[in-house]
Amino acid sequence: MKRPLLYMLLLICTAGCIKEKTVPGPAGDRTTATLRSLLANNFTFSMFYTAMRRAGVDTLLDGHAYTLLLPDNNAFAGAGITADSLDRIPVETLRKQILYHVLRGSFRRMDVPQAIDYQYLTMEGNALFTSVNLTASPQLRDTTIYVNGIPAVRQDVMAVNGVIHILQKPLTVPVSSVQYLLEQNPDYSCLVAGFKKFGLWNRLLEPGPFVIMAPTNESFAQHNWDEAAINDMQPETFRPLVFSCYQLNSMFFFNIDFMKLAPPSGPVLLDSAYLKYDGNLPDGTFGFRVLPLNYRELEGAQMIYWYGRTFGINKPDQLAANGIVHQIDKVGVVPDSVKIR
Repeated sequence: MKRPLLYMLLLICTAGCIKEKTVPGPAGDRTTATLRSLLANNFTFSMFYTAMRRAGVDTLLDGHAYTLLLPDNNAFAGAGITADSLDRIPVETLRKQILYHVLRGSFRRMDVPQAIDYQYLTMEGNALFTSVNLTASPQLRDTTIYVNGIPAVRQDVMAVNGVIHILQKPLTVPVSSVQYLLEQNPDYSCLVAGFKKFGLWNRLLEPGPFVIMAPTNESFAQHNWDEAAINDMQPETFRPLVFSCYQLNSMFFFNIDFMKLAPPSGPVLLDSAYLKYDGNLPDGTFGFRVLPLNYRELEGAQMIYWYGRTFGINKPDQLAANGIVHQIDKVGVVPDSVKIR
């Protein structure tokens, strides 16, 4: 009879030695935990917390009223980022990347405006953009916060000195300008050459915001155009639309804005044409087409005309401080279709 009693005592003692893991409470819970204790005591936040400490910015976790837009370990893994690769990032670069995920002030889900691409200034210095569905119907409303087009997979993890929203992917610090972004990618050299040839290049250093729909060199090659041919173009023999169609000045959007949050309701006016939403492509994304201003009349006369085939976005949301670049899978305007004859 003594042996079962001994086993029971051992089990009780062992259970008393097990340290209970601290996990964030349900969204909106009242808590006595600080931001530091939430990060330090949860393995799922270990990569971000280690990066904060290495960058020397973890003192923010002891301050008052901060919002962390936090990629957890799964988010880093999904982006192909490991603990080793984080450790190889230069400290100053890492510091900027971490601070881009931090806002001064505590913003719960209910504090974020129901708007598309609402700006917040980060502790890094650049702005980020939050979007919340504009649908009026409570049954259809998506209550997720999207940050630079990335969904928060969990919201309102509360601390006494702030709040955490857990993101599906890490954020990327914007580069200095859309001009820099285009120039650094050799796949866009035809587009860059066209912007320079038609006087559209220098303006891409202005504040913007600009949305660039960027076809690659391969897309131009499908119509027998390359960088040398574009450099030889005589601008007076082409309509400016040949390259101006890729710069949208009247709007700013992430891909998710079209796909889910604010579906388009009509064409967008370009300099001398329309960018028309042309239905869904087989992969579920939106298709676009550049049409003449009088395309409705041409449709009525059964003379449907366009400058290029329907194109889609295949590499979205390349963010710069003065705009955003969406890579597209075809040219919007075939140069030969707008040649002045």
